[in-house]
Amino acid sequence: MEYLSEPDWRKIQGEIRFPAVLKPHDGSAWEHVYEVNSIEDAEKIYDALKDRHILMLQEKILYTDYYRAYCLNKKEVLFVKYEPAPYGLGRYVHANLNPIRGLTSKLRSWTLKLNRRIDFDFNSVEWCIDKNGKPYMIDAFNEVPDIDKNIFPDEEYQWLVDHFAKLVRDKLKSREKNRIL
Repeated sequence: MEYLSEPDWRKIQGEIRFPAVLKPHDGSAWEHVYEVNSIEDAEKIYDALKDRHILMLQEKILYTDYYRAYCLNKKEVLFVKYEPAPYGLGRYVHANLNPIRGLTSKLRSWTLKLNRRIDFDFNSVEWCIDKNGKPYMIDAFNEVPDIDKNIFPDEEYQWLVDHFAKLVRDKLKSREKNRIL
């Protein structure tokens, strides 16, 4: 059974608005991330990268707020405000959740549901919020997220370290089996 196939560019053109972002589904640090302004641009870049990456095309969202939701053990979620920038120059700031106060329980629920379905014990899900308060999941498959003490707010860094250590201790004591890759 074939799970991946060549894109139907005509169909995609009817479903997505441009500008859009073409990127590897499992990328990091903005490597091989391209803004495309037409289906022809997307097709050309796709053809150049398809043998090395599984790619995804997303409509570019003009956001007002951006958060990484760190999910641990499919039970706990920590939101960290993130200011994305290419080449690892993004910055984390203390998570002021006031801008998403009405959304946090929904985003938390969606983040937990996703991680239970994909069976990740540790993952970060990136959420951006547009000017109308509508959330968009931008990245969802980051089971080895960067957690650099030098660029993380102290409180959030310590929470992640403590909760990750607890996750490891709990897994060591448990008979639970992880998914087979």
